[in-house]
Amino acid sequence: MKKRIFLLILAVILAFTLISCGSKDGSEDDNSNTDTSTSTDTSTQTQACSHQFGDWELVREATCTVKAHYKRTCIHCGQFSAKFEDALGHLEVIDEAVEPTCISVGYTEGKHCSRCNYKIKPQEEIKNANAHNYGECVSVSTTPSLTSAGSATFKCTLCNKTGSVDLPKLTTQKLTKEDIYSITTNNDYNPAIDNVWKVVDGNKNTAGIYNTGDDWFGNVGDKLIITLDQEMVLTDLTLYLAGNYTFATVRIKNVSGSVTKTVSNINANGSAYGGEGQKVTVLSNQKITAYTIEIEITDNKNSYMNYKVAEVEINAAKPDLRLPHTHHYREFVKDTKPATCTSKGTAEFSCFCGKVKEYSTDKIAHNYNILSNIKNATCTENGLAAYSCVCGLKQEKTIVAKGHIYAKLVNYITEPTISSTGQANMKCIGCDLTQQKTLEALPLEDINYLRVDSIKN
Repeated sequence: MKKRIFLLILAVILAFTLISCGSKDGSEDDNSNTDTSTSTDTSTQTQACSHQFGDWELVREATCTVKAHYKRTCIHCGQFSAKFEDALGHLEVIDEAVEPTCISVGYTEGKHCSRCNYKIKPQEEIKNANAHNYGECVSVSTTPSLTSAGSATFKCTLCNKTGSVDLPKLTTQKLTKEDIYSITTNNDYNPAIDNVWKVVDGNKNTAGIYNTGDDWFGNVGDKLIITLDQEMVLTDLTLYLAGNYTFATVRIKNVSGSVTKTVSNINANGSAYGGEGQKVTVLSNQKITAYTIEIEITDNKNSYMNYKVAEVEINAAKPDLRLPHTHHYREFVKDTKPATCTSKGTAEFSCFCGKVKEYSTDKIAHNYNILSNIKNATCTENGLAAYSCVCGLKQEKTIVAKGHIYAKLVNYITEPTISSTGQANMKCIGCDLTQQKTLEALPLEDINYLRVDSIKN
């Protein structure tokens, strides 16, 4: 019974305590669950806010993968709104593949973003210790030919190790003007390659001589000399000669000047009056070492060749330029030290294989400019002038006498007419010397006036 009374009393006390706590002011907890986007006191707000937002502000810039975040805030209640813009996306850049070498790894082709450097497609390493860069030929085991491949030992330019390299067999091709170093003659007619290398029948590259103006080629003893860019293996040679009585001899020479093949008494049987002639096969399916091709006119029987004299079509196999060969440093590359009028210079020249060598160049001529007149030239006496070069060298040079110029009329002795000449005393404009001169008859257009031309000497 006592226990029940105790529990009843305890319940009354607890109820009284709860009633007392509920009567206190609860304003301290009004904002505990308020949205952080506003600072408005909800206990005092009696109606909804008519929001007036300010300008958008950047909260977070966009990246390749993250959207841009912007917000704006109500100037009355502090509530804000947000917006988002799309992510930028990756800017794809190709990472080119790198070939491996014997001393460095290579890489496959890849892709990355140029903005954030993200590896879109990572490159993979490639290792190849045998990827040598062979440059200098150390020795030739088997020289390649038109019928068989060859092999040679080369030194690597990166690690200096040597290795055997297979060489493909030679292939025949029709030569073009890019394969020709020069086309000259043994007379005064020396045409440029661009002017004599023509296309015949639309598909044949031929080297030839063409007579133009007062330049003539085709007399007995005249030679057309074709110098190749390098020593080659000549297989086929076709010749066209103008004139049906024109005969020629073809000589093939190697790089040292020795004759490797001679074909004589070649006649094209063409027209006697400048015709192209017929196709004459001089060489066919041969294997002749050639550097220069010399065509000499041995007889023309007075045939008239006024246009096309000789054309040559050449098939040859070029050697492998990696193998040892005679270098011809003929192509100018650049001046390494320009020559002056007082000192020689140096310049680089390249071989057809790409190898470059430096040579000495000759002095250039003095460039004289007149400094002063020491003695003026007259009509009858030479003068003298001082000249100075840009290098400081001074020199005196003779000024040639001017000669008399009779241009001043003193008086007529006999006036010229349309049908007859006249005589007059004329005075030199340089020295006042007077001489009697003959005046030309007047032309028809000068019938209404007299004209006196200047008379020299």
